[in-house]
Amino acid sequence: MAFLTKEECVRRHRLLWNWIADETEKTGEPINKSDAFKHFGWDEYEVRSSCWCCEWVYSKWKWNLDFDGVGYKLTCSCCPLDWSNGEKKILEADCRNIRTSDGHIGLGLFQQWVNVTFYEKDPIKASKIARIIANLPEKKEVKEDD
Repeated sequence: MAFLTKEECVRRHRLLWNWIADETEKTGEPINKSDAFKHFGWDEYEVRSSCWCCEWVYSKWKWNLDFDGVGYKLTCSCCPLDWSNGEKKILEADCRNIRTSDGHIGLGLFQQWVNVTFYEKDPIKASKIARIIANLPEKKEVKEDD
């Protein structure tokens, strides 16, 4: 895969997740990421973790990200998106986990979406979370030129 700019990574992320939210609302059934990749003609197996942000981090820094704990942590810390969604009480957040100032450890937005899509099969919750994921703010400290 050719190197993606940060802007293109974020554009594709928003396109994918807004489509998932739209299609879930339209069909009344939770739509998965594989369907979105197929819809746009993207090969999800060529995109790290089927995530445009992970792909950007990997292609930018060329780490060996086998998600052995170290690679996973480095990838998430360099994600261009703010998975806390701007909530002040969240100290650390990535797509799978959050840690709040009161010591609570919980599921990140992507993991919440997985749960409501595949386990609860709740299209209303799935669409709502997908829309939040689509519109996450960009981190201010992640720079493409580093």
